[in-house]
Amino acid sequence: MNGYLNKLSALLHWAENEGYIVKNPARGLRVIDPVRKKDKRQPFSTEQLTRIFNAPLYRGCVDDDAGYATSGKNHPRRGRFWVPLIGLFSGMRLNEICQLDVADVRLIDSIECFVVTTETSGAATENYAWCAWRPPSLQTRIIVHVWI
Repeated sequence: MNGYLNKLSALLHWAENEGYIVKNPARGLRVIDPVRKKDKRQPFSTEQLTRIFNAPLYRGCVDDDAGYATSGKNHPRRGRFWVPLIGLFSGMRLNEICQLDVADVRLIDSIECFVVTTETSGAATENYAWCAWRPPSLQTRIIVHVWI
């Protein structure tokens, strides 16, 4: 949006310099973006997702320690395996996934959900993540995808 405003301001600046208008009404005009720049991310492409999930960790690797990137016969299921999958199917951010505890997977209205909290204790104040695709009755929870 600010790119369009810059172009409009440049045009009006020219008009002001040429005497067509007295003052440029768009000078310094900006739209405040509610999303911080560091929080803006481009989604992975299909090719990138294919490369990530065709890695030995998902096809079979030596182990989940130093050999997770080397093909092998083991199929470890620890954090290195689950974090990308939960992110793919839930839209959660890395820090939200990594702070999850077993108690944060709850059955709410017969639907399994991840509950994201500000602290790791069970009595934490719930600070739910928002996903636009969730039904209104579950806007404060993240539904666990059936493939997870």
